[in-house]
Order: sequence, then C-alpha cells, then structure tokens
Amino acid sequence: MSANFFAGVARDIARAKEAQAASLRRRLQELRAELQKVENELSVAEGAAARASIYPMTGGQSMCPNCWVDGRGDSYLHAIGGGTDRSDFYRCGTCNAKHAVPLR
Repeated sequence: MSANFFAGVARDIARAKEAQAASLRRRLQELRAELQKVENELSVAEGAAARASIYPMTGGQSMCPNCWVDGRGDSYLHAIGGGTDRSDFYRCGTCNAKHAVPLR
C-alpha cells in the first residue's frame, strides 16, 4: 500500500515539475538573449579604443564620436545653433548626443 501511495506522490511531483518546464524554457530564452546583449556590449567596449584611434579626421562634416566609438557607422553631427562666444553646438541625428565645440 505505501509503495502505491509514494508512486502517486512521485507522479504528482512529476506533473508539477512538467508544469514548470514551459516557464523555465521562457526564462532560459530570456537569459540567452540577455547574455547575447551583454556579449555584444562587451565587444563594443573592448574595441572602443581601437575605433577611437581611427576616428576620421575630415575637413568637412564630422562624424559623431559617440556613434563612431560604438560602431554605429556613419552618423554625422549637425550644427544646432545656440552657441556661445566660446563654442558652437552640434547634435548627432542618430544618438542625439550634443557636443560643444570650442571656437578657435
């Protein structure tokens, strides 16, 4: 009799664990996505100095240094006005970063 009882308890435990499986699979998928995100951020962080060292020095329109270092490609800065007697202001159209450029 006790063997049948414990077999029933084991089946109940197994059903409860099976019910957890879908939730655990979802959580595992979320954790894998988060891991991929962190690995991508780490790759950007580790390559930042190398990208900064090849920042394009052009006489024309300047690239956004934030986007350049982050590897987001060709993101240009645009003059936004509102400068002072000491600096001009520029904004990136991609990341929205604002930069004050000292006047010479």
